Amino acid sequence: MNTSQSCLQQTGHIRWIDNMRALTMLMVIYGHIVARPNAFFFLTSPMKMPGFFAISGYLFHCTDRSFGALTWNKLKKLAVPYVFLCGLSIVWNLLILWPSAGMSGFLQMLSSVACGTMLWYLPCLLACEFAFYALVKLCKNRLPLICAGSVLLLGIGLLIPHEGIVLPWHINALPIVLFFFFLGYAYRQLEQRLTRWEGWRTLAILSVVYLALCFAQNHVSGYSIDVNRSIYPDVWISIPSIVVGLAWLCQLTKLVPMPEWVTWIGQNTLVYYGTHYLTAQTLTLVLRRLGVPEATFFRGYYLLVQFVVSLVAVAGLALLINRFCPFLVGKKKKRVASQTS
Repeated sequence: MNTSQSCLQQTGHIRWIDNMRALTMLMVIYGHIVARPNAFFFLTSPMKMPGFFAISGYLFHCTDRSFGALTWNKLKKLAVPYVFLCGLSIVWNLLILWPSAGMSGFLQMLSSVACGTMLWYLPCLLACEFAFYALVKLCKNRLPLICAGSVLLLGIGLLIPHEGIVLPWHINALPIVLFFFFLGYAYRQLEQRLTRWEGWRTLAILSVVYLALCFAQNHVSGYSIDVNRSIYPDVWISIPSIVVGLAWLCQLTKLVPMPEWVTWIGQNTLVYYGTHYLTAQTLTLVLRRLGVPEATFFRGYYLLVQFVVSLVAVAGLALLINRFCPFLVGKKKKRVASQTS
């Protein structure tokens, strides 16, 4: 596929990519609601955040663009949504969840936005896009050289001490997440050659290998992967489990049909990422004010209710944004075709 064809394809949606993005988003949402380590974390942590970076790598295209054109594109697609979603989060917290915060709370949240710690994924992805663009240019778009550079940066990133260190815009995590980004990019370049290896047998093999790696991770370290804090408990298990997990998720979404609502979530992940926790916490706040015993909040059925309510509430917000101001989440307003009588 030549560059012009690749650019043209990105104007639409690739259904299995939307589904893969939706599944990773659902993992993130439920993980934030559960908020305590369990089997779910061990099974999903190698796929959640690495999956988002890999998807962005798969969709990375038009490397013949100038740096100025790339910058303008990423400002619209990532920087504007980041400012909007952070602003929405601040207002939501000050008016509903944390009304007693006052000026000190406002300044604290404003500082976290400037440092890129609030909704950390978006500023980290923005930095990753620019870094990968530079790497591709440096390697003259040669995949073997890009691979070597990505692996080298991964090794450097894993050697850097991360305990308690979070640099602005998560720059300390950049060398590692750049490798996840590369995995998606490399798969896009090799996708046609790999088609003959895809299928149910491959999915079954990947399932067995992935479960074995997750079991080994739990047995050896007892800790799950945390991309946000750059925690990879046992590198020789963690990195292979991420690679295999992403391959498994890719095969699953290519082979298994997903309902329309799943695909729709995949097309609106920015809104879900930025507001799902706010809606979940608002539900808890409402129940407390209604006098519901807090002991019931941590039972399984409540977590499920909170999960579903969050999905529905954010869906309503996403519909409003898509209808009136889609540019706030990096989208273009859909043109309604005129009907001729």
